[in-house]
Amino acid sequence: MSSYTKKVGVHIAAMTDIRYYYPVISLMQLIGGYDFYLIIDDSKKYTSILRNGRNKDIFTNVFSNLLGIDSKKFIVLENHIRNNDSLKIDILFSMSAASNSKNNDFESGKYFTYNKRIIFQHGFDYLGKRKGARSACERSCYVLNDRLYEADIKERFNQKSRFLIPKLPVQYWNFEEQIAFVLSDSSPWRSANLSLEDKVAFILYPEIGNHDIVGNHVKILLDKNYKIFIKQRRKSQGIKQSISALNNVFPVFDDFWLPSEAVVFPLFSNICMGYGSAGYTDISSIRKPYIDFALTSYSKRVVNLKKFNQETGHAYKALEESGLPYPKPDHIDNFHYTENPEDFDNLLSIIESNYREKNWYLNECKSSFNAVEFIDSITTF
Repeated sequence: MSSYTKKVGVHIAAMTDIRYYYPVISLMQLIGGYDFYLIIDDSKKYTSILRNGRNKDIFTNVFSNLLGIDSKKFIVLENHIRNNDSLKIDILFSMSAASNSKNNDFESGKYFTYNKRIIFQHGFDYLGKRKGARSACERSCYVLNDRLYEADIKERFNQKSRFLIPKLPVQYWNFEEQIAFVLSDSSPWRSANLSLEDKVAFILYPEIGNHDIVGNHVKILLDKNYKIFIKQRRKSQGIKQSISALNNVFPVFDDFWLPSEAVVFPLFSNICMGYGSAGYTDISSIRKPYIDFALTSYSKRVVNLKKFNQETGHAYKALEESGLPYPKPDHIDNFHYTENPEDFDNLLSIIESNYREKNWYLNECKSSFNAVEFIDSITTF
């Protein structure tokens, strides 16, 4: 590697960003030759970095203690813009949601001057007229979970960006470290007495309604001796108490951020499922069996815009404004789409009959994917 030290600005707008940045930054530090600056773009959401005391402590521990980034290199974006400051860096890291008129959508030459911008995918945050895809330029390089999303971005937006798809998505680069943490005495989930040999189901709980459907699916899984981890976001509806109180059912939330509950529990799971969730963008990329119960209007292959507006309170006049419909990874054998919750018995039987070792794909990637070479490819300009 060149003796030149590259300055890397890391735009971080939410605690959810940590799951993607931590594996990448920690590897880059092992390689050497990079100097990191954190650009903190805080919000008032439950994922807030600075306004939530517990989140702030976790954030500081991750970036100051674990990654060793000097707090003097923490730049609060709001202050940066107010002071009309400019930061000259070589590379800007951002997430796919990062699009903001107040900072000129990260246009190089205003508040930041850079040679290259690396955009990491987080679900479908690149969609919609206010999302990050519109702010990409010829200096941008997307790091995506699958070629499916490259095709989607190219079709929806007039782009001159570069696209790279690592065989192993960045949020799973340290999958063995994440598994070891959950199995350790330090794990906050020790009460589940979890092991890789357990039959495990991971459920992404619906944002609204459909409690009884989930309850029926949970009962089927419990009858088959699954341990069930049900994840919900703090901003969404609660998990029905009659479900969460059952033996071998473990509710989890976005509480620890590293490892992320949304990333680590699929590693232990035989089956994953959601009810309108975009979680399959991550989970299906590591070939985990996933059932997409498209029960909400926005999650269906064919979207009824009027019904979508009624359900969400939006007033879109065209689907193009909303970013819908979402692309589905039908080319992946272990992805199953249905609009009928009664299909569960049959789909579960298919998944169980085609069972492979839980993390076969991840273990295969250990010998066939070189993350160091990938880092070199995205940071070269």
